[in-house]
Amino acid sequence: MSIFTSAAMRALAPHLLDLAKGVLPLFTASRPAQEETPVEHERVQALQIAELQQAVTAQAAALRELAERSEAALTELEQRLERQQRLSAIALAVAGVAIVVALWAVAH
Repeated sequence: MSIFTSAAMRALAPHLLDLAKGVLPLFTASRPAQEETPVEHERVQALQIAELQQAVTAQAAALRELAERSEAALTELEQRLERQQRLSAIALAVAGVAIVVALWAVAH
């Protein structure tokens, strides 16, 4: 599990700042309610909605990229695991042969 965690962190670390920026959108400041006319209030709300939609779109793109990178990291980890399993099987076979040869040498 630590192998997955370290590989995942290496894959995600460069993008954490971008994700944080996408998650924390900055909205247009609103004026106090007494000074706003209904037209200004609607304009500010429309601007804030547009900014929110832009932030959500950027966030979705960042999450899509994060998912793609996570999937790539997971695929790489699966390949490494398969390779390690093959190497372990080969090492076990070599050890078995070494034991048989040692037993044969002791017997003769």
